[in-house]
Amino acid sequence: MYSGGNGNIKGMLLDLSSLKSVKKFSSELLKQYDSIDVLINNAGIMALENREETVDGFEMQIGTNHFGHYYLTLLLHPKMSKNGRIINHSSSAHYFAKDRFEINDLMSKESYSPWVAYGNSKLANLLFTFEFNQRLKKHKKQVIAVAVHPGYTATNLQTGRFPFHNIANSLFAMNVREGSLSQIYAAVDPRVTASVNTFIGPQFGIFGVPAVTDVSAAAKRRKSQFDLWEISHKLIYGKRATRPEQNAEQGARDEEESLYVEASVDGAADTSE
Repeated sequence: MYSGGNGNIKGMLLDLSSLKSVKKFSSELLKQYDSIDVLINNAGIMALENREETVDGFEMQIGTNHFGHYYLTLLLHPKMSKNGRIINHSSSAHYFAKDRFEINDLMSKESYSPWVAYGNSKLANLLFTFEFNQRLKKHKKQVIAVAVHPGYTATNLQTGRFPFHNIANSLFAMNVREGSLSQIYAAVDPRVTASVNTFIGPQFGIFGVPAVTDVSAAAKRRKSQFDLWEISHKLIYGKRATRPEQNAEQGARDEEESLYVEASVDGAADTSE
């Protein structure tokens, strides 16, 4: 526990590349705290040179950046406060993803490119966020999910990834404090709402004050949003989130469908070992 300023900081061990670790962390956290006001899903890995897998068999980047956060969010969601916020950290690199999100090759087994795989994981963050908001709104929840990106911020993620990254960082990048402003703005500013496909980042793309920015056409596709939620739920829980008689195409357009949070939350609430 670190005490300083106006609050306390407590560190807890979490490995987002392991579903077992995510479940253990969530169980311990929920035993200690009655409610959660803000959940910021910020961890990530970027552009691994060679394809690797998590202990659960997921491609490492999408396994950590998406599946780990997806599972963590569903486990903690039942304890979110009435007006809680879930902040999902994406990236402008979601434009690197394949134009058509390949739901049948999420694990990049057919072909692997470090930056395309990273882009896919960041696109997944957006698709997850936008689909979650659809489900929350359907059930008149006041919790909102907001996607953000940091622009070009100097961190150790760039180490070894770009030629002359130290020079580029010193000339063009924001510092970590500036790069965190989008997350803070999304987490606490009362003006932030979860409008359709809201994405908050620096005003001028790589730098600037937080503002609503654009997302790729791939991130706006309702079918992709719906499909990713369904396959993520099935891979983690072994079952679909929506009723089996509804296919994805119907689910994306039918006003009477069950975009239902309850199924996911009921499954996620089980944190027993």
